[in-house]
Amino acid sequence: MWENNTHTIVRQCYLPRVYALWYSRGMEHKKLYRSNTNKVFAGVCGGLGEYFDLDPVVIRLFWLLIAIFSGIFPGVIAYIFAILLIPRKP
Repeated sequence: MWENNTHTIVRQCYLPRVYALWYSRGMEHKKLYRSNTNKVFAGVCGGLGEYFDLDPVVIRLFWLLIAIFSGIFPGVIAYIFAILLIPRKP
């Protein structure tokens, strides 16, 4: 019973504000692409940086740390999947 009330409250009070903020920032038309201009290997980190309005160097360092601490192989596989799944910028 309590969970249903909580979900109703969150749905009615919190989500409209989040969506209003999201639409007010113009993010409804924003799509994730691999960058054509800011790339080192395939433009994945550059595209993530453009999408989240962050410096791609920060994304690259974060990705490198994750790859090192996860044993290199999962980070490389995740990057390859990102190359295959994220389209090039038209």
